[in-house]
Amino acid sequence: MTKIKIGILGAGKISDIHLKTLSENKSVSLISISDLNLELATEKAKQYGIEKIESDYSKILNDPEIDAVDILLPHHLHYKASVDAIRCGKVVICEKPFVTKLSDAKSLMKTAGIKKVSIYLKHYLRYSASHSKLKKLLREKIIGTPYLAKCFYTCNSVAEMNNKKSWKGNIKEAGGGVLMDAGVHVIDFLQDIFGNPMSVSSECKQVFTKLKTKGEDLAMINLEFPNNVMAEITCTSNDTSYGFRWEKHVFGSEGSLHIIDCGKDKNELLLYKNGKVVIRESEDDWWNQTNKNILNDIISKIINKEKPSVDLNTAYVGLKTIIKAYESAKAGKRIKI
Repeated sequence: MTKIKIGILGAGKISDIHLKTLSENKSVSLISISDLNLELATEKAKQYGIEKIESDYSKILNDPEIDAVDILLPHHLHYKASVDAIRCGKVVICEKPFVTKLSDAKSLMKTAGIKKVSIYLKHYLRYSASHSKLKKLLREKIIGTPYLAKCFYTCNSVAEMNNKKSWKGNIKEAGGGVLMDAGVHVIDFLQDIFGNPMSVSSECKQVFTKLKTKGEDLAMINLEFPNNVMAEITCTSNDTSYGFRWEKHVFGSEGSLHIIDCGKDKNELLLYKNGKVVIRESEDDWWNQTNKNILNDIISKIINKEKPSVDLNTAYVGLKTIIKAYESAKAGKRIKI
């Protein structure tokens, strides 16, 4: 069996689901891990049986044994790490957002094209069973013609947003606040269903966040899509009462579809027609399973030399949408994307 030899760049919180999934995949060999915090990298290496530990990721990139790298660094480091990896001939797996600046996105896309190296982005909502079923039902026109979507994301990052040492929400290091952090997932979810948005209006606020170096902890954006579809996204990192949740609602001329989130443990897909629930399907442990689904699919695609499920052009428009949303919030008007 062909095995992909992978180096991990970054040992922070998100690395846990990556390391667990990749260590369980029989087509993967975890070769090395790097982090400036060597103590943390060593801890993760021991937990997952990784032999090589580095503080400088360039040593991983220059290791001829490595086939691919999984980039789990703070957002502002994604661009350089990706370009460096591509120039070393490594396949790239990267957390969202793939970059934080449009100029970097164009440069990265050009470099990947020249070197003919694939970049696999981890936009995991596409791999939720509930999302797949919602998309299937929309294709079957079960709710007629869709015209409105409402998406909702909350988490409790109040402590991190008010911590000077945390890069979470730091404008320079994260590229923005909760909209850049989580909104990128919601926009990708909507792009997968409706195509690319055409215009945006938004409001972005700091409510509980007191640091000027940090971005918004509350964002509301309105998107215009083709075929007279409008979408509304609300994101906040201030939910101290409930914490982590996603909710998505799509309304059509003959019914509506809803993904109701009960945290990371469970969500439910509901189909309403004529005021009644026609379909109710549960998805248990959805966050872990969805992350595992996309990572395992990425490995399969790398082995079989298949194209990424999220192409860079789509990701570019998603990033552009967020940047235009920030511009809209500052200008106080709707902006074309």
